[in-house]
Amino acid sequence: MGQSASIKDLKAQNTEFSAYLDQCTANLMTSAANDLAAFTAGTDSFYTKNNWDQQELGNGLNKNYQQVDEFSLDNVAKMVNAIAVGILGQSADPSTPAGSDVPAGTNMTPLPDVATAMLGFEGLAAKAAVSIITDILSLFTTKTTSSYSNNIVRQSLAPGLTLHLFAFDASFQQKGFFNNNSIIESFFSYKLIYSFQEGKTQGDVKYMQQHEQLIAKLSATQLSVQDKYDTALADSDGSTAATLKINNLKSTLDQITSGIEEYRTEIDTVTAKYPAKS
Repeated sequence: MGQSASIKDLKAQNTEFSAYLDQCTANLMTSAANDLAAFTAGTDSFYTKNNWDQQELGNGLNKNYQQVDEFSLDNVAKMVNAIAVGILGQSADPSTPAGSDVPAGTNMTPLPDVATAMLGFEGLAAKAAVSIITDILSLFTTKTTSSYSNNIVRQSLAPGLTLHLFAFDASFQQKGFFNNNSIIESFFSYKLIYSFQEGKTQGDVKYMQQHEQLIAKLSATQLSVQDKYDTALADSDGSTAATLKINNLKSTLDQITSGIEEYRTEIDTVTAKYPAKS
């Protein structure tokens, strides 16, 4: 479970806040229950409808809590990188070395045939995983309502290796805590599944096209956040709240922009090493 320092400290010191946070978590899980069940069924159908084999390598439910003015995509990227290290053996972030601790709630089973399938695609797979989380969180943190929302993504990380991700979030606030500042809770339920038969039918061209599609999606999010950032600058009244909003949007925009550039570089590297054969 990821928590900003202020939330972690208050939870440890204030039983009322701890109970309040637990109740908000329970409320979000209740809101997502039906969608979580549909995500699980849809993941299974992804393989059974094509008569593909499926070997689940990892699964987990990661929870993240931040005050809205403390929200940091860097913290989430570190979480995703730690998962990438544990599952894929390589991180998209050089500051997260192999062997780093994997977050609680993450369950993994490495398989020899997956190691073969991943050969040469480790960096690209990790970059794709981080990009997916970055894109979803950018949408979550820049939305204008505090209501429950969710997003399902199924992304090929390497031939035959697919990340199935169900992300859901909400925000809440109470006058007695943090000066009524909103707290964002973002949850990620995922399954990492390898299918030998899917890998056989995927082909190099189709595999790289899926990465290009993810970049296109990131680019669309980049334009959306840029528009919100420009509007926030134009409408700013100079208040602390307005400045925080601008800073958060700028941080998010910078993260997406650098992520797209790094992702494209990794795609070019893999393409140069492994020219498409089909």
